[in-house]
Amino acid sequence: MQVSAIFQIFWTFFNWVIKTVQMKIKALFKLLLRSLLSLSSPTLRRQQGFVLPTTVLLLLVVTLAVGSMTLRTLSRAGQVASDRQQRIIYNAATPTIDRAKAKLEFLFDSTRDTRYPNGIPDQAVLKAMMLNDGGEGTRVLTIPSAGGDNVDPYTFPDADGSYDSDEAETRINMDDGSDNDEGLDNAWSYRIDLDEDGVLDATVAYSIIFEKPANGSTYQLENSSDTAVEERAKVLQVRHGPLSVPIRDDGCGSSGGNADEGDEGWSKPEEGGSTLYKNFQVNAFVLPDNPSTTVSTLEFHQDRRIDEGNKWGAWFRNDLEVFPGAEFNWNGAMHTEGSLLVGNTNFVGHLISSPASCYYSREASEITVADRTITNQPNNFEGQIMSTQMKEGKWDTNEDSSSFYLFKPEGNITDNDKKRMDANNDSANNNSTENDEVLAAPFEYLLDPVVLLTEDVSKARGETFENTDPVEDANPAPGRVDTWKEETTPFLKGNRVYNHTEETPSVDDSFR
Repeated sequence: MQVSAIFQIFWTFFNWVIKTVQMKIKALFKLLLRSLLSLSSPTLRRQQGFVLPTTVLLLLVVTLAVGSMTLRTLSRAGQVASDRQQRIIYNAATPTIDRAKAKLEFLFDSTRDTRYPNGIPDQAVLKAMMLNDGGEGTRVLTIPSAGGDNVDPYTFPDADGSYDSDEAETRINMDDGSDNDEGLDNAWSYRIDLDEDGVLDATVAYSIIFEKPANGSTYQLENSSDTAVEERAKVLQVRHGPLSVPIRDDGCGSSGGNADEGDEGWSKPEEGGSTLYKNFQVNAFVLPDNPSTTVSTLEFHQDRRIDEGNKWGAWFRNDLEVFPGAEFNWNGAMHTEGSLLVGNTNFVGHLISSPASCYYSREASEITVADRTITNQPNNFEGQIMSTQMKEGKWDTNEDSSSFYLFKPEGNITDNDKKRMDANNDSANNNSTENDEVLAAPFEYLLDPVVLLTEDVSKARGETFENTDPVEDANPAPGRVDTWKEETTPFLKGNRVYNHTEETPSVDDSFR
């Protein structure tokens, strides 16, 4: 009965609308007929002229304008609604990029993923480490969860730390086209609430891919055709090579003649050198439960670089002190995880080679000291670049000076590129206590050998740098002068001598 009553009301309303429209049409035709009959009189025709055509044309123009505006309004409303849906989906996909970044940071941090090998990690080993399945000779890594269980660090829980809810990540299998692809991949999915109504109504899936084609395979990274990209995608290989690889067309190349030939799945730039690059590709996809809702995909690329062992002419875990008696010309890169002390006018730091060389690059000539202000130990430690000699135990201004040639991307290196470093322009304060600078003796900046040997921790040995804050304790950073803090010195601006912590290279010094 209720349905029949509703239908009767609707039918009555529909008939009323039809009758009203018919009455309006009849009235319009009567008006048009009167206008046509009035034109039969010559006098009226002369007086009225083109009133009817003008009126009809005006009505037509107004009708078209109103119709166009109405159509545009409806189209714009639909576009705005679609854009809003896309923005909601996009916002839901964006956090997956941060998840992938966090996993890559964990993968390359040897203090967190302790399986990270010395030297250059093979791409198969990196894949097995992230899969965490014990493949490629790696062990399974677990970390304690909030609930006390040992869990996979590459699979994230929900916001409450639970691994049992739908909002927690689950590894998924992406078909790589092989006959034996039955295992899980470095891909994850989890459920989200798109409209924040308390109901999970969409699934987010994302993957981390970093494998490149083997040398000699059909679809190399240099081939960017649609077919090549599609074929690489089928076997879970990256879309393209590293974006940050510098390209040169002056005849420089790797030993094999292929600019992309590297070690263990890493790419070597055409300019040669001792730095390898690798592209990591992240793909994210959001699928709402509503089949009529917009879907969204995101793709993110991150390049990683790693230095080969033959880059370093000198690499010290302790402080590095150079005070030659005779003339000493140094070519190339050196690093210390402590502080650098150069105390003789006979020392000249040259670049790795001439600009015409295939090995000429900034990285191959850099001189770096510790910058442990990021993580990986209980306290921070900022190494200093000091112009002094420990045998004297004091600050000098002239006798302890040295010289460094600055790097230039282009052009020949001349004597104008040779800059002198002495106690007036090194990084350590030696003659004032202005601003926040601390005045300390040279030996106080050096590493404490006992703590270094027994705990592998970098701490300055001087009492001047003792601090109640355990993170800043024994950190010589307060002794840095303003010109180095503000990075106005030419040694910093040219990225020639600066702070940068390096991973310990896998190099046997017995061959040197």
